Amino acid sequence: MNILFISRFTPYDDIGHAGGKTFNYYLKKLADADGDGIRVVSFCSENNRKKIDLENYGIDDSVLYISDNKIDKIKRRIPDLI
Repeated sequence: MNILFISRFTPYDDIGHAGGKTFNYYLKKLADADGDGIRVVSFCSENNRKKIDLENYGIDDSVLYISDNKIDKIKRRIPDLI
C-alpha cells in the first residue's frame, strides 16, 4: 500500500508540540509495520533542518524549508489579514 501524508509540520523525534509528537509516533510505527510506500510532503523551519530524521526510518520525504526571518514571517501572515 502506498501512503502520502501532506503536513504543515515535518515530524521529528524531539518536536515540541503535541500534534507533532502524535503524528511522528504514528507515522514511524506505520513505516515500521508497512515498510515501503510511505511518503511525507511537509514544511519545516530552516532552524530545524538538522533534526529531520525520516530517512532513518525508511520514509521518503519532500521537505520545503521556510525562512524564519521577520520579513518572511510578515509576508506569510498577509493572506490571514486580508
